[in-house]
Amino acid sequence: MVDDTAYEAAIEKRQAEEKRKFIEALREMPIIARVCKMTGTARTTYYRWRKEDGAFASECDETWRQGIEFMNDMSESQMLQLVGEKSLPAIKHWLAHNSSRYQSPMVMRIKQGRKPVGPSLMEVIKRLNESDTNTNEED
Repeated sequence: MVDDTAYEAAIEKRQAEEKRKFIEALREMPIIARVCKMTGTARTTYYRWRKEDGAFASECDETWRQGIEFMNDMSESQMLQLVGEKSLPAIKHWLAHNSSRYQSPMVMRIKQGRKPVGPSLMEVIKRLNESDTNTNEED
């Protein structure tokens, strides 16, 4: 007969190793679906682990944040390389997001805490509906 405690210990050891590999992969690729595929972990298993193991969930959250920062750093590095290679789309993107002189007036107003210029979308829709109603009444 199989010893239940030895069986459960073996399962816990295997799961601990799978969780460790999952977290390592998450650090390099902060996209849960991709990490599940890379590690052969079903998404339902990942979410079950999170629910059952608070320490694993916390470690995943922190590792995910680190992975996002890693990807942001890598992306910024690539953007700067493209700017150095005189790529006009990269230059425009960089300036639009990093220099107030190159941002649209609407973005500037929003960043300053002011409303964008012009009526809101709801006001435009309301006026269109009113004009449509008035047109139908004249018919």
